[in-house]
Amino acid sequence: MNKVEIALNALTTELANDKRVVEFKKVKALIESDAYLKNAEARLKELQRLMTQNAFNEEKHNEYKREYLRLKNNYETHPYLINYNSLLSEIEDLLYSLKTVIE
Repeated sequence: MNKVEIALNALTTELANDKRVVEFKKVKALIESDAYLKNAEARLKELQRLMTQNAFNEEKHNEYKREYLRLKNNYETHPYLINYNSLLSEIEDLLYSLKTVIE
């Protein structure tokens, strides 16, 4: 292995062990295994489809839109999602910083 490959492997290992990355992976697993979040995501997709199908039926469209907005708010304010988005932002900032240093 040359120096670049060694440095890249070391960087990859450090990133994998970073507390933010470890926590991000845990939160992602929690989200993927949470029944409420899975069902909410599926229902949101279904409501999007129903709103589109009823675009010319104002009453039905508004009914689906109200449910969609309520559910979307509940989904987006779920503690797992808030934590996930916060960690994702931190990791993106970290990777951008690394990219800037490398360039």
